[in-house]
Amino acid sequence: MGLHRRIVAVGFRILGLLLGIPAFAALAGLTYSAIDLGSLPIPPPDNSAYLDVGTYGLVGLLSNGAKAVGTGLGKLLALLSGAATWVVVSLAIALLLTLLFAVLLFFVGRGIGRHAKWARIVGMLLAAGFILAPIGVLAVLPRDLMLLACLPFGLSFYTLWVLGWKFEPGSR
Repeated sequence: MGLHRRIVAVGFRILGLLLGIPAFAALAGLTYSAIDLGSLPIPPPDNSAYLDVGTYGLVGLLSNGAKAVGTGLGKLLALLSGAATWVVVSLAIALLLTLLFAVLLFFVGRGIGRHAKWARIVGMLLAAGFILAPIGVLAVLPRDLMLLACLPFGLSFYTLWVLGWKFEPGSR
């Protein structure tokens, strides 16, 4: 296997592992937390009647006030719980997509190492996408950090060179 192709193949595998291991750990923790929070018992709502203030006096007034505040607070907490559930589900979907992308990167690296044509094509498409990704970063970076921002461009162009022109089975 040529040195350049080996470098690109190992690079894809390392990138897949560096992205996939934390995504898997975060997804597992988030899933465990969602299951754990979903298994908590929810108390039934208090449907008892308000106490008569004339009969119970100050105790009835305090009890009715606490019940009214508790009902309103319960509705507010239910609203916040629904929003938190939405956020947790969104994060879980994003982590799952990140994990699938990491698996794709890893297997593209394995395929490039084994001369697979599909891996070469997918690797070239990914490298072209990696060229387009840091363009927005270049617009906001100060001048002294431009060299650091050009590193993804260089790596992507190197990957395209290896997969597009240097990939011949007999070339080095």
